[in-house]
Amino acid sequence: MLGALMQKATARICVVLLACLFASPSLAAEGPWSTKEHSKIRVVALGPSPEDPEAYILGIHIQLQQGWETYWRTPGDAGVPPDFAFDDTENVDELYVDWPLPERKVSAGMITYVYQDEVLLPVTVYPHEPKEPVKFRMKITYAACREVCMLEEADLALDVMTTDRDPKLQALFDKHKSRMPILENTAELGVERVTAGTGPTGKPQVEIVARASTAWVDPQIIIEAQPGFAFRPATVYPTSDGKRIVLRSEYTNAEGKLLQQGETVVVTVYDKKRAIERVMLVYPPE
Repeated sequence: MLGALMQKATARICVVLLACLFASPSLAAEGPWSTKEHSKIRVVALGPSPEDPEAYILGIHIQLQQGWETYWRTPGDAGVPPDFAFDDTENVDELYVDWPLPERKVSAGMITYVYQDEVLLPVTVYPHEPKEPVKFRMKITYAACREVCMLEEADLALDVMTTDRDPKLQALFDKHKSRMPILENTAELGVERVTAGTGPTGKPQVEIVARASTAWVDPQIIIEAQPGFAFRPATVYPTSDGKRIVLRSEYTNAEGKLLQQGETVVVTVYDKKRAIERVMLVYPPE
């Protein structure tokens, strides 16, 4: 799912569900629910971005039946990520989907990254004409999984004025905001360096250095690269005060490729209280 953030991936075991609901566009802040076999989905509109006066914030809101889950943009060792198409959206120059931190699930030795119960994916849009309505149109395919995975499909539409704000939706966005990683280094949290080389076992590995203003508690990392690369769980080496960590992960590539200097990876470093996601250049070992 890399490539605009580095974008979207493949499927494993899935049964296609062909029920699609076409939501009628309306000038409103909440689109109607599109109800599926094991989930329901809608589009909601919060309003102008408080951080960027040129941006407007929408959200893709998915609710899953109890016991069912869907996948993050990079599923892990199995699964299928959501697949979006925004081709029919009007009056938008740029559009970005953001991703709350997923749950890390370990089953039968396989690691996957999932959302359970409910997820809200914020969507930042930059209108071409700020005083005209944004006509948001989205086709989405996403997995709903328990013992098996079913592919759920929907066509959604919502027309909004980019000057409007709906305060009653603020609580929904705030509820999911705590799971959003920061995207830039701050004094409190940062990713300093990514290097690629050979580990002590002679296998290819990456090394990531991250820091925090207080000690990390059970830190984890997700590493995303171009298709074909797979990363093993990282070994964490903290400093004595626990504020700085070195994470080392061996990797493989289906075609035997190595990560080269100047290539780009996405690293997400997190613990129970905080998360940071950075697009990083790869450097040789120091």
